[in-house]
Amino acid sequence: MSFQIIIHREAAVDFSAIYHYIEAQSPRAAIAWADAFRDARDRVLKNPYACGLIPERARMLVDYREYFFKTKRGRRYRVIFAIEAQTITILYIRGPGQDYIYSKELRLP
Repeated sequence: MSFQIIIHREAAVDFSAIYHYIEAQSPRAAIAWADAFRDARDRVLKNPYACGLIPERARMLVDYREYFFKTKRGRRYRVIFAIEAQTITILYIRGPGQDYIYSKELRLP
């Protein structure tokens, strides 16, 4: 099965915020983090149904899923996405220590 991937604007904002935060400390680390995110995105695209359902999902009609990836320093990040037909929409990227997503925030564009 072939999927297309969409990065929702919230995920793009998350990406930018995390990237710039890391870049302020180390430009090299920011590039490495962006590479790790791209690898995670590619893995999700390859087999999205292998990713687990998010714990916040409660009673929703859409199966929101998550994929975790780590940086070389071991910091763990979370990609939250949804699958509809042949489209994967990345909704959020969460960094270490960030709270769960509130169910009212989980809406497809």
